[in-house]
Amino acid sequence: MKATREAVQEAGRVAKKGNGSAKMAGMMASACAEQNVDAPSPEEMIAVSAYFRAEHRGFAPGCEMDDWLQAEAECKASQDS
Repeated sequence: MKATREAVQEAGRVAKKGNGSAKMAGMMASACAEQNVDAPSPEEMIAVSAYFRAEHRGFAPGCEMDDWLQAEAECKASQDS
């Protein structure tokens, strides 16, 4: 669990620098693999990515579905590559 928390914190730092959520998802999975813990599910990675997208835009209402769909597309693309 600790590795996942650290990966999420690092993903937050990456998000604040303006890097893509696909990179965040990859970082989370890599950190979990290095620590021999189960990687977060695709849904968890998408949720974290969508959260950081919402945070980046100041949590303005009305874009939640767009945040989720963009995060989902980027996470899927990173898994396919």
